Amino acid sequence: ADMAAKAVAWYGKYLKLGGANNADIAFAIALSQEGAPLKAKQRYEENIKKFPTDYRNYLHLSILLSKNKATLQRSAALLKKASALAGTPAASLEIARIYGRMGRTEEELKAYQTCLRRDTFNIEARARIGTILLKKGETAEALSLLEETHVKFPDSVGPMAALAAAYLKTGKAKEAIDLLVKTKAVKPKDAAVRRLLFEAYDATGQDQLALEEIKAALDLKRDNESLLMYGKLLVKMGKPDEAANVMEDIRATAPDNIEALMTLATIYRGQKKLNEAIELYKEINSIDGKYAPALYERAEVYLAQNKIKWAEQFYKRTLEAYPKMGLAELGLAKVALAYKN
Repeated sequence: ADMAAKAVAWYGKYLKLGGANNADIAFAIALSQEGAPLKAKQRYEENIKKFPTDYRNYLHLSILLSKNKATLQRSAALLKKASALAGTPAASLEIARIYGRMGRTEEELKAYQTCLRRDTFNIEARARIGTILLKKGETAEALSLLEETHVKFPDSVGPMAALAAAYLKTGKAKEAIDLLVKTKAVKPKDAAVRRLLFEAYDATGQDQLALEEIKAALDLKRDNESLLMYGKLLVKMGKPDEAANVMEDIRATAPDNIEALMTLATIYRGQKKLNEAIELYKEINSIDGKYAPALYERAEVYLAQNKIKWAEQFYKRTLEAYPKMGLAELGLAKVALAYKN
């Protein structure tokens, strides 16, 4: 804040001494005041009036206004105006990143596509467009773009990692491993690359290598998504006690993480701790009363405990939540068999 105030003071002196009051200086003054949002907003508003074709003021004012629900609509309008004014690939990239941070994927995609029209070989735009298309299910188009980019820029990490993710999603795990090993050599401390490599090794049954990668990812960035991957791998490797500890770690910080609770319940069932599993299913259904997998597995536990009426009730509740669940129909058949019906 102190440095920002000094910057504004020096800009003021510069202008008083006859310095050019141009768009760059005006934007720099506003940007230096973002530590005091109200002052920055006022500056950006003034700049928009003085320099109506400078996209930067619209963009940064939009970011400030997006932090308040009451001004979200104006924020969106300003961001749209910034997009319309952005006349360079660099401007389109900056706007695309902002849309990405805001979770507005369609607008993010359009901004990256605009950048790519202006700069055909922009690596960031190519990699991100490929990733978004992949998530949208436009797999063939995503693969085509990412493979073309990798051919043009074989040593570029962004497209390499994006293409590896695409290969993983399309069942080409071995091809993904080749790319990710190269990527890891360039970026050994990238947790996302390590997680992708874990997925590739896991998909090809290389459990020990998968274990090494997910541990490395957790050392770099300890988050619940990676912990869940780690715990599930431990279950797969026949280490239920260690896996249960990992699920409890997730539960401590995210008690409503249904996937972690379901995994822990599966561990308890494998350990014949059926009452403990039932309590977890109750917990899950207190979070989401119509979560069919928990209702179904609860019915299965009751059936294993020979509590036929309870099993019947929960198979029926499963079908109310998800009528197409064939396993629940099969469960009711087992109940009928137990009743000799």
